[in-house]
Amino acid sequence: MTQKEPAGSVAAVAGDKSSLLTMDFREKSWIKVQKKDGSVMAEYIGKPGEQRQLEINEPVTIIVGFAPGVTMAFRGNPVDLAPNTVNSVARISLK
Repeated sequence: MTQKEPAGSVAAVAGDKSSLLTMDFREKSWIKVQKKDGSVMAEYIGKPGEQRQLEINEPVTIIVGFAPGVTMAFRGNPVDLAPNTVNSVARISLK
């Protein structure tokens, strides 16, 4: 999987969590964010200690490789990957 910077990636604005997805990598993992039409909004290969942030302004599906190594929050709220994880890969939808 290649690492691609997303067109919709923005720096976090202090205090504005309205549509911010934050991904903290505890272990090496990969993330793919797809729009409703299936096009790829972002792809990351994360290393331990890295944090990525992405502005989400439309419904997306997120696929997380090695989900146990990633912690996510959307709009300031934790995202529980465990219920949607099979063989260490999580698939979730955010709106």
